[in-house]
Amino acid sequence: MIDALEVKKLREMTGLGIMDCKNALVKANGDPYLAMEHLRHQNRKIEKRASRETSQGTIASLIGPEGSYGIMLELNCESDFVANTYEFKTLAQTLLTHASETNLWDEEDLRDDVTAKSLIEAAIVKMGENITVGRLVRIDLKRDNAR
Repeated sequence: MIDALEVKKLREMTGLGIMDCKNALVKANGDPYLAMEHLRHQNRKIEKRASRETSQGTIASLIGPEGSYGIMLELNCESDFVANTYEFKTLAQTLLTHASETNLWDEEDLRDDVTAKSLIEAAIVKMGENITVGRLVRIDLKRDNAR
């Protein structure tokens, strides 16, 4: 038996309908991580949205401990409406923190990162728009060496 609270949590994470979330949890025997994986495979909306242009977005920045480095991330989406939402700005900050903690240096590193891909895919499904990493720049402030 699938608990309604689990369905609600999965729905909040994905933005999908109640029945989609419930069915995914049933197929995953109540495991929310397997249910998310199932929804990713089932939901081909991500692939359809991948061809859409992402000309809007936000810039997030972070300064490392003791001012040792700085990182800036350009995260793009399709509309200014989504770009100005709390969820989108939080996604940008989460990706930036992840890049900092895992020592990622550029946008290719971030695009190839499994955790970053999962976060972006979940946001695409939830927000209903294509989301892409524009640029990621890390500057070593101690050596003044940008990559």
